[in-house]
Amino acid sequence: MRLIVVGASGSDNGRAALRWAADRATAVGASLRIVRSVPKGIVVATPSAGVLPWGLTDLESQHAGLLQIQSLIDSELRYDTPARRIESVVCLERLDVALLSAAADNPDLVVTGVP
Repeated sequence: MRLIVVGASGSDNGRAALRWAADRATAVGASLRIVRSVPKGIVVATPSAGVLPWGLTDLESQHAGLLQIQSLIDSELRYDTPARRIESVVCLERLDVALLSAAADNPDLVVTGVP
């Protein structure tokens, strides 16, 4: 297995999916691609996902999304058994569309936190 893609929504289920995907990537020596969605015109306002205000430029939205991914990595992943490589991807579209885009190069596994 070479690549695992996981959606990082920041929800409880999303956090569990991120931890599971990271553990799996470590176990099999795969790279981990963490995908965060920051859709235009949508305010992300849940305590676990952070808050993005209206009116951000695309670059500001992407930067905020990367900061949210880093926060999730810091709070959810163990550094003692890291994946081979961790990539962060922020897409300005819905998470389902973002995951499809991130899966374009044929990952071995795509993980979501949807119950």
